[in-house]
Amino acid sequence: MVFKNINAEKVITTQGNKMHPISSASIESLPNELLLPILEACAVPSLFSVCKRWHHLLATEVMPPLYKQIGKVHVPQGNVKEQALNVDRIYKLEEKLSEAAKVNAIFRQIFTLASYLSPLKSKEDEELSETAKVNVIFRQIFNLASSFFSLKSKGQIEENKSFTLANYSSYLLNINRLLLWKKLPGGEEYLSRGEIKHLPLKKKGELLREWIEENCKNIKALDLSEAGLTYLPQEIGQLSQLQTLELNRNQLTALPAELGQLSQLEVLGLNENQLTALPAELGQLSQLRKLYLSQNQLNSLPAEIGRLSKLRKLYLSENQLNSLPAEIGRLSKLQTLELDQNQLTALPAELGQLSQLRKLHLRENQLTSLPVEIGQLSQLQTLELNRNQLTALPAELGQLSQLEVLGLNENQLTALPAELGQLSQLRKLYLSQNQLNSLPVEIGRLSKLRKLYLSENQLNSLPAEIGRLSKLQTLELDQNQLTSLPAEIGQLSQLQELYLSQNQLNSLPAEIGQLSQLQELYLSQNQLTALPAKLGQLRQLRKLYLSQNQLNSLPAEIGRLSKLQALELDQNQLTSLPTEIGQLSQLQELYSSQNQLTALPAELGQLSQLEVLGLNENQLTALPAELGQLRQLRKFYLSQNQLNSLPAEIGRLSKLQELELDQNQLTSLPAEIGRLSKLQALELDQNQLTSLPAEIGQLSHLQELYLNQNQLTALPAEIRQLSKLTRLELSQNQLTSLPAEIRQQSKLTRLELSQNQLIALPAEIRQLSKLQWLFLNQNQLTALPAELGQLSQLEVLGLNQNQLTALPAEFGQLSQLKVLGLNENQLTVLPAELGQLRQLRKLYLSQNQLNSLPAEIGRLSKLQELELDQNQLTSLPAEIGQLSQLQWLFLNQNQLTALPAELGQLSQLEVLGLNESQLTALPAELGQLSQLEVLGLNENQLTSLPAEIGQLSQLEVLGLNENQLTALPAELGQLSQLRRLDLNQNQLTSLPAEIGQLSQLQWLELNQNQLTALPTEIGQLSELQEFYLNQNQLTALPTEIGQLSQLQTLYLNQNQLTSLPAEIGQLSQLKQLELNQNQLTSLPAEIGQLSQLQTLELAENPLKDIAEKIRQRFQL
Repeated sequence: MVFKNINAEKVITTQGNKMHPISSASIESLPNELLLPILEACAVPSLFSVCKRWHHLLATEVMPPLYKQIGKVHVPQGNVKEQALNVDRIYKLEEKLSEAAKVNAIFRQIFTLASYLSPLKSKEDEELSETAKVNVIFRQIFNLASSFFSLKSKGQIEENKSFTLANYSSYLLNINRLLLWKKLPGGEEYLSRGEIKHLPLKKKGELLREWIEENCKNIKALDLSEAGLTYLPQEIGQLSQLQTLELNRNQLTALPAELGQLSQLEVLGLNENQLTALPAELGQLSQLRKLYLSQNQLNSLPAEIGRLSKLRKLYLSENQLNSLPAEIGRLSKLQTLELDQNQLTALPAELGQLSQLRKLHLRENQLTSLPVEIGQLSQLQTLELNRNQLTALPAELGQLSQLEVLGLNENQLTALPAELGQLSQLRKLYLSQNQLNSLPVEIGRLSKLRKLYLSENQLNSLPAEIGRLSKLQTLELDQNQLTSLPAEIGQLSQLQELYLSQNQLNSLPAEIGQLSQLQELYLSQNQLTALPAKLGQLRQLRKLYLSQNQLNSLPAEIGRLSKLQALELDQNQLTSLPTEIGQLSQLQELYSSQNQLTALPAELGQLSQLEVLGLNENQLTALPAELGQLRQLRKFYLSQNQLNSLPAEIGRLSKLQELELDQNQLTSLPAEIGRLSKLQALELDQNQLTSLPAEIGQLSHLQELYLNQNQLTALPAEIRQLSKLTRLELSQNQLTSLPAEIRQQSKLTRLELSQNQLIALPAEIRQLSKLQWLFLNQNQLTALPAELGQLSQLEVLGLNQNQLTALPAEFGQLSQLKVLGLNENQLTVLPAELGQLRQLRKLYLSQNQLNSLPAEIGRLSKLQELELDQNQLTSLPAEIGQLSQLQWLFLNQNQLTALPAELGQLSQLEVLGLNESQLTALPAELGQLSQLEVLGLNENQLTSLPAEIGQLSQLEVLGLNENQLTALPAELGQLSQLRRLDLNQNQLTSLPAEIGQLSQLQWLELNQNQLTALPTEIGQLSELQEFYLNQNQLTALPTEIGQLSQLQTLYLNQNQLTSLPAEIGQLSQLKQLELNQNQLTSLPAEIGQLSQLQTLELAENPLKDIAEKIRQRFQL
């Protein structure tokens, strides 16, 4: 590449929005000035030294300014941050890239695009050899050639590949010229001509103006949407007859002034670009009727926008506008103005001059008020103000005599003006998620209102006048504080939907039965204890939701709801259902879970259209035979009842797909269950089944069968017939073996057999070729069949708590295995073949009898978690360092005396547990664990720590209790993320001053050491909350202890303190202070300042003088 300039270069000038690449005649001399200091700095000029210095210069002095200049090209008026963001968006650059890398990526993209748009012919296709290139480079370096590293094949025609602003500007302009040209009528064909196709990009671009002049004078419509434009060429202004110009979904950051020359333009589409500003010349588009500017980055509009006298539709949603110019009021023909999702905090009074405006969208702005002039918008039909910060509405809003839709959801309104009642044409009023505690009586004057949304307010009552809304069809009042409804609500003769969930209603007025058109009634989460009989008059009702109330019965009249399709009664106190429920002939869904039903009426069987019946968590002991008449039933939920049997008639539910019966007292299943030919899921967990009927094999569509926590001792051979079964759960039974017929479950993906009494697995298990999850925990398996290795799709295998002493070599064939659980077995050795499990991510081997690991364990390249606690390991293989993805390694309670240096290669390790081993030293390489967050080394025999421990920059928890440490390295202070440090039961006599550098430390334990003093730097632990120093030899505390502003617990029992510093009174957050068994004779009065202190213990001190205030407060 050719780098011809540094940041002093000025390649383009900006006049309005014009870009003018200027001559670069003087540029040729600049590389000499750049090279001279480089050569002077190189004692022995060489290709390496010069290239290295050149690379450094590019990265620090050339590329960053060039990146910023490119930003100015696209956003001339923006700040540096805005410019950078736009460039990154245009070229889809990752934010984390350096500026030098971004410049490289930008030029690579434009060169690639240029090559695609303007391919060049070359007389010689061969590139120079590497040797020839080096010769050229040295010749240029030592001759101070003006074109550094410019390598050209002899006779080759090529574009200028300089990384300069002039070159960028040239490419940007001419690439976009070609993109525009290709969309013009005949442009593609012209550019494909042989004599044109292989012209250099710049030469080709310069032909556009003349070509447009000759060929495009009468174009009336041009669609450049999604054309990849990053810059709009000035030549666009030549299309003088253009009426429609679509530029949506490009990457334009600015518009040329020449756009204003399109005097006939009526429609201009610029949605989904990156525009940050509009040219003043836009105001010259005197014929413009529709202007689309949504989804840009505009933060202001030019005053000239007011000159668009014929504009009817203006779309500006999803920009960054924080204000509107007063001139917007001059758009006298404007009918639609969309400003959703901007940052407007106020509206200009001139907005009221838009006398033709019909639709005004202002959703998701930051408006706190509306100007009174808004009332002048006499033609306004739709006003959307949802998601603003309005606290009040002007009375003038009532002057909007044509308003039909008013959106005010998610504001902060506490009241509505009475004038709202003047909106005689209003059909939809959205007021949800405000802070309204009442409604004005004038709301009853909205005679044409059809939809009223008032959810999530603080209403505790409704005015009687609400009954005058004779056209109302939808009324939403969810999540308010209503305790009652006015009788007048019954006058809403057109009401179809009434939402009243999550209020405090304890009754309903009888007049609710007058809502003759009501189709949906939502009353969940109230305090209703009864329903009025008049409810039965709602003959059009289709949905009735009554969950989470306090109903203990239903009126017989509920049976008159002849069109009811869905009835929800969950979480009430119903003890029975009325027989009349059987009259609901259209009912499709009935939910009555979590009640106190002890029986079901036989009439339930008359619900011939019922598809879903939910009866979980009741007290049913039996089901009526008539339930078998529910021929449309698809889902039947009966979990957590007291059923001890099922009626034979259950087999007549021919369309049943889901049957839940878990947590009952079933001891057997009727043979007729086999007739449920459409059943897909059968849940029978936590019953008392001792066997399954042979007929279960007839459930030909069954996919999921749950039988956990029963008393099954065997499975019927007929289970082989369940050919579609994908999930079979049999945990916590008494199975001693699996039938060989299990092999026929060819679609089984999950098999759970934990907590049984299995002593062996059949060889036929190999035929479960689709199996992905196999759980065999807590059985009595002593060995595994070699055939287990043939389960090629297995991903999770649980074998914890068995009696396995060895694993078959065939285990290594489980190529998809990701999780292997082998905790609590009797394994003494692992097969080398385990290393073939290349997909394994989690391996659990705790509580076995392993004394070594095979070297092949290092091949588990994807392993993330390895647990080896409570084995008999005396060493680790060096190959453990190859586990490059390992995050958790637990080796607690082994017999390790040393760690391999290779442990330091575990670059992703986050948790390392080495507690209760026999380590006497740590390898220096431990400091390479740059991601380590938790390190447990409690109960070892460490006498010192390596200085390298200070390199664990991410460490948050360090446990070193019960070792033999006599000192801590100063480097411990480098653990900038450490939050907890445990050092109990060591032999420390002092702490390093560097401990004060642990700025994030919250918990420090130093009990049972031999500390005689604390360093003054201890006061720098500004985040410390828990500090334990029991059983040391401290005779005094440093005054700096008062700086521990977050300290809540301080234990100093069994020391030799004779006094406390007055500064202890500064511990404003201290809650517990224990000072038992010291030699204190007095307490500082400042202890009385500890306002948060709850516990003060002073037993076994020779105290003589305690301030009376302290004595009374702590009852000393």
